[in-house]
Amino acid sequence: MSEPVVAKVWWEAPHQGMLERFLSASDVVAFGRGAGCAIRIGHAPVYLENVPRVWGELSWHRGRVVVQNVSTRWGLQLVSGSSGGEVSRVEVPPGAAASSPERRFEIIGQAPQAQIRIEVLAAVRGAVDAALLGDDPPSFVPFSLTPTQQLIGAAIVEPLHRGRARRPGYAEVAAASNYSERTVREAVAAMDGLFVLHRLADPDGPSDALDRVAQALRLHSALLGGG
Repeated sequence: MSEPVVAKVWWEAPHQGMLERFLSASDVVAFGRGAGCAIRIGHAPVYLENVPRVWGELSWHRGRVVVQNVSTRWGLQLVSGSSGGEVSRVEVPPGAAASSPERRFEIIGQAPQAQIRIEVLAAVRGAVDAALLGDDPPSFVPFSLTPTQQLIGAAIVEPLHRGRARRPGYAEVAAASNYSERTVREAVAAMDGLFVLHRLADPDGPSDALDRVAQALRLHSALLGGG
């Protein structure tokens, strides 16, 4: 990407698994059922008539992801867990715009017989500024992984440390880590977002999130708790 990545967005599509999109500072990304939406939900293979053709738009403003609700009928919620364990809920009524106080949050849209969920992970301001200035990626890792992410990450790289040429697939990682495949996909999506936003992985590099995570964890093994 020519511009710094400021956010990663991912969502689950029926029979397609986890889909993703990276957001740059100048992007305006629409989500909804319509063909023109970069984040297309509710069109196929499960058609959800009450999902608006364009429900909302995502953009970057003053260091935050802004969610604009362009629907005239249904509201949105921005839901996140704070560092203190409390749940934050920001209402975005039809025609309004808002941002979450947290870097990671979920966009939830509820319509009759239809619900959408979109995960968002935004960059910290310093990382974006450094990328704009062309600074080198950090020589240290300025974040830590959760225990679940560490266990799943270890299951991803363990076969590679044993000399296997190709990283394992989601089903194999799920079996090795004793987590469901859905939990593995969620963890990989979140780790990939962290690595890309902190410039430890290149969104234009390896072909998918699991490849990028495997490569980053091999280079930054201390993230797995091994020192």
